[in-house]
This record gives sequence, structure tokens and C-alpha cells, in this order.
Amino acid sequence: VIEAAVPFPEQSDRWSEDARSRYVELLRRCDSISIISPHYTPEALRLRNEYMVNRSSVLITVYDGKRGGTMMTVNYAKKQGLEMIQIAP
Repeated sequence: VIEAAVPFPEQSDRWSEDARSRYVELLRRCDSISIISPHYTPEALRLRNEYMVNRSSVLITVYDGKRGGTMMTVNYAKKQGLEMIQIAP
């Protein structure tokens, strides 16, 4: 089962047409889509990331060690004791 965790419905509104088209196609191929927040909030992306970690048995991440959302997600996953596979970019 492939689930898309979307932080808020308007996530792709400011993306390029090409990026939006790829995003819509990826969503179309998912078995289910979970919307985490009904609209943008400063916490919506973090809540989406925690949602994904909380429902996973393994975290596969492409992470370069830099600060940001991926770092926060990796740190959260470590605190949860989640098995991780890290791929260098």
C-alpha cells in the first residue's frame, strides 16, 4: 500500500507547471492520500513528517546532513527508535 501524506491541499500551488504535473501523477498512483492540515500553517510540514515517521517501520532518507526539515525528521525518527537507511545525495 502506498500512501501520500500531504501537509495541506495547496502545497503545490506555487510550484512550476512541470513540478505540479509530476506531483499530481504521483498522487494519482497512490492507494490513499492523507491530508494532514486543511490549510497551510507553520507547523503543517513538521506534522506531516511526524505522521510519516509514526506510521513507518523504516525511514529511507536522502539526507546531506544540513539543517532543515529532513534533519528534523531524521532526529524525530531517531527519538522514536525507527530503523533508518540513509542515502547520500
